Amino acid sequence: MSSQPLHLVAIATLQDGKLQGALDAIKTLTEEAHKNEPGLLRYFCFTTKNEQGQDQVIFVEKYSDEEVHKVHHATAHFQAFG
Repeated sequence: MSSQPLHLVAIATLQDGKLQGALDAIKTLTEEAHKNEPGLLRYFCFTTKNEQGQDQVIFVEKYSDEEVHKVHHATAHFQAFG
């Protein structure tokens, strides 16, 4: 395992009409992650549209190491989002 910080960018392309529901779920996910994941150093998102005009959510994440990222994916709030 690496003890180096892990930086990630994740892109989610949404189905038409799903942006507000996704943002509501992301708000809960982000609040829980910041509150309950001590190795989470940065976690935010923004919205854009791709070349086809579809809504996208871009996540920018930074974890203290790879293990913290694995723990993030195992949390109840991430599983509920996924």
